[in-house]
Amino acid sequence: VLRAQAPSVLESASQLTPDAGKGDSWTYRNANVALSKYQRFLVQPTEVYADPTAKWGSSSPEQRQKYAVYMTKALRREVGNGYQIVDRPGPGVAILRLTLLGVSDTVPLVATATRLTPMGFAVNGIKSLAGKKGSMTGSVHAALEVSDAQSGDLLFAAVRQRAPVALDFESTLSTEKTVES
Repeated sequence: VLRAQAPSVLESASQLTPDAGKGDSWTYRNANVALSKYQRFLVQPTEVYADPTAKWGSSSPEQRQKYAVYMTKALRREVGNGYQIVDRPGPGVAILRLTLLGVSDTVPLVATATRLTPMGFAVNGIKSLAGKKGSMTGSVHAALEVSDAQSGDLLFAAVRQRAPVALDFESTLSTEKTVES
């Protein structure tokens, strides 16, 4: 899934710039703000990109909502490991907003089999060392926007396509396991 520009559904789309050498990656950082001043975060529910141009593989709308709920929980858990999660805006609070932009399918059984044959294991081992996704494994395309909870000013935004590392066997079992990874 390659796009020539960041998805326009994002409030930050006009401020994102392409990351050099990364075809489906954009970033914005407000250089006038010290992100370290934010120690508390309000995590909004993940939104599902509804544009007809979005690539969803074979996932149903219900599965996409399930993925979005999972991503919200994972973000809360990850951020909560080092920072305070709050439920309302205030001074020093940043709002985190994830948008699920698309999902590509994992081919169950085939993806797993490509890790179990000697040649497939070797190929996927090399991909894993290079930090690349494995054969027949899907991916998630998502955006993160971070804004000041009081002013609404955009602090940071990024659009990324991510896939599990090549030797993550569990992620080969289904697209849902890929999203969880």
